[in-house]
Amino acid sequence: MSAATADTIARPSATKVCPRSGPALEVLGVKAKAKIKKEAAEDAARVLKATFRLRAPIDPIAIAQEFGIEVLQGELDRDTLGGLVMDPGEEPKIYMNQLDLLVRRRLTCAMELGFYIRLSATTNKYGRVDLRSNRSKSEADPVSVYAEEFAACLLLPDNDVQVMTELGADELEIALRFQVSRELVQLRLSDLGLRTVDPLDA
Repeated sequence: MSAATADTIARPSATKVCPRSGPALEVLGVKAKAKIKKEAAEDAARVLKATFRLRAPIDPIAIAQEFGIEVLQGELDRDTLGGLVMDPGEEPKIYMNQLDLLVRRRLTCAMELGFYIRLSATTNKYGRVDLRSNRSKSEADPVSVYAEEFAACLLLPDNDVQVMTELGADELEIALRFQVSRELVQLRLSDLGLRTVDPLDA
């Protein structure tokens, strides 16, 4: 990634966000959030089947590339997780911060792919920069809720997580197998109503 490109993606002021049709949801209700998360989970399952990426660890970069998305990484500002840029006539681009650990870059790529899946049906011009300092605001944004759920379901498919828990794998073992953070595993287990075996209880 060139210095100019990295500088552009790292600066929120350079981000262009196309307006979406319909009113924005200022407060995302529980039912609305549940519906969005269900759609994201279903879309993630469809993407996995369509791309034949059903073995762990799932490779979000390879999946993005199958969609014709160019995946780039470079040294971005420490507050910048990554970004997505779509311009008419050009390949969409996902940016990742190479200063982040592998598990964070994998999650960033999966999330940006989620943004692409959600938005590409309605627009071909879009840009966003994801900042660590703005993560707390994402719960009120329907598109962010979708992207986060999509990423979690893509990287930790329901059936695979279910099988591992039935085999007695704990959170750390699942995290290592799927190359994700332990926190993401905990969130998925909670969403799926599962718990891993505590070694002290075995």
